[in-house]
Amino acid sequence: MGIVSLLVASLNGFHPPIQVEFQRHEVDYYDGRIMVDYRVKIDISAIHLQEILTDYEKFSELSPLIVNSTVNTKDDIQRVSQTLRPCVLGVCYSLKKEETLSFDSKGRTVATIIPQAGHFESGVEQWFVESTNQGTILHYHADLTPAFPIPPLVGPFLLKKIIHKELTDIVFKLL
Repeated sequence: MGIVSLLVASLNGFHPPIQVEFQRHEVDYYDGRIMVDYRVKIDISAIHLQEILTDYEKFSELSPLIVNSTVNTKDDIQRVSQTLRPCVLGVCYSLKKEETLSFDSKGRTVATIIPQAGHFESGVEQWFVESTNQGTILHYHADLTPAFPIPPLVGPFLLKKIIHKELTDIVFKLL
């Protein structure tokens, strides 16, 4: 996918086009695991992007798939609880995802699934915002094992399509 230009309207007129470049956008389902690898160059400041991505309670504004997102802190451990509502062929499901948050020495945010606290057996999501001479780059990687069945044949195809569309839509809502 090449560069996409968007015009963003404001009350005072138009801003210059905002550039988005999907450098990597892979979603795979293999051996019962969902694997996602996204790398997107986006024309907003790294600081602003990091602020948006760490405002977990507003995630539902970025994604219609996320119905609710709350953060609880206990003993200096942040725990994010989300209710997801994916719809497939007109049938909607309610899924829970609970993760603990940590931040590694390289500045990555790491969200680790809490087993038996939701509809995922295990998994890790990581994201990192990088400021480069060419712009801001968002790196996102996920390796999740769902605790719900994925129907063979058509299930993986639909799962990949839903996740790819969701992540692409979120990128455009960041603008």
